[in-house]
Amino acid sequence: MAANAMHWVRVCRCGGRAVSTIVVADTNRFVDIKTRLYQAVQKAGHEYWEARNVDVTAHGNFLALSWSGTEEYWMALEFRRKQRNSQTKLNTGFRASEESLDHIGQLVRKSYAFCESGRYSLEAYIFFKTSNIAPAELVQMAPGLVQAFADAPLHSYFVIRRAQNAVPKGQSKTFGGWEVITPYERESEAVIKALIKQIYPEKCPPLRKTPKCVFCWIVGSILALLLAVTAGLTAYEPSRDWLLSRFDPAGQGRLDDLDSRVSELEALNRERTQIVQFNRDSDADRLSEIDARLETISGQIDSMVSLLPLPASGDAVSGRTGRRSLDAPPCLAADNGQPLTPYIIRIGETAMSVMPVHSALETNRQQSRPFQHLSSFTNMNVTERAFMDFAQPIYGESLERNCRHFVVLLETDPESASRYIDRRALVERYFYIIRPAR
Repeated sequence: MAANAMHWVRVCRCGGRAVSTIVVADTNRFVDIKTRLYQAVQKAGHEYWEARNVDVTAHGNFLALSWSGTEEYWMALEFRRKQRNSQTKLNTGFRASEESLDHIGQLVRKSYAFCESGRYSLEAYIFFKTSNIAPAELVQMAPGLVQAFADAPLHSYFVIRRAQNAVPKGQSKTFGGWEVITPYERESEAVIKALIKQIYPEKCPPLRKTPKCVFCWIVGSILALLLAVTAGLTAYEPSRDWLLSRFDPAGQGRLDDLDSRVSELEALNRERTQIVQFNRDSDADRLSEIDARLETISGQIDSMVSLLPLPASGDAVSGRTGRRSLDAPPCLAADNGQPLTPYIIRIGETAMSVMPVHSALETNRQQSRPFQHLSSFTNMNVTERAFMDFAQPIYGESLERNCRHFVVLLETDPESASRYIDRRALVERYFYIIRPAR
């Protein structure tokens, strides 16, 4: 019998009666998914606005999938991400208007205006977990995700992806690191739907043509003048704080900037991990550039956190069920009573990430009695189990001193409301959350 069509039979005794269970080898499972995925691709791509060049192959332990797209593809993914973020900021039932979607589209297209044109390649691999031993192919391709595979539930699909991310004009297109792209699904149909969404996102709205009229030029000149005045005021820190207190009282702009810096830092860390894992000597100069940029971004993040409107002792903080009063003082606090946040925690679609705020950690080290379990732990792909192992000692030490640590919470595109709620509750179990309203 051929290896890729192998079956095995298990016989057990249940109440004196023999019961046989037939288990089909993984190859048949992936051949079935390949057939249905190919049908879904044909249906979705029939009237799609851009060819995706999708290729699907089934193997013994996995299914391989590859596709491509131009810079328009990355605009479409960014448009979808920002659209979901705008919906999450208001409420779960909010549906964006055509005007707001158009505005988001304009911002995305302007940010991608200087990207290298041409095709970018992407590839994904689907595994099915039947034991905690990672397949040899996964270990070889993405050793950094072996722990995530081990933490995934049994009898579920585990999907990873890597891509040539959009780059500025003149730069070469290189593959980034591997990442888990879908929640752990138990049904193959859910995996197929998630992949189709990845391959065929909604197109980003086109740029509007600038009206050519005298009135429009006048209005544009006035706006340019106002922007110049605003820029002059914001160059002086007291004036900048005065403006933000009136036009951005909840720190929306600062929180958005912080979110952007965190996203950039995550991308650089993934690229750095990829270079180090494969020990590519040719990328030594790029590695130096990444390290320098990481140091710069870390300093910027520290500054941004210090400017967020944080609660003072005695104020209320946001919780999953509403605002609640503080029942313990902050473990780390500035002279004005505002808590210092040693970490930024991001809740993503498939994982959680923890990022240190170095200024707060340095303050802790300089104390006469520093907290021993606060460290510069950082991992951009943290499972729930790993997060609990990291947070429990910190929480235990805060209980001993009758205080609580504060963290800044960032959130991105929750695909599953229940999974988001569980992760949010997990963070709140160990920390007070600072999440300035957007």
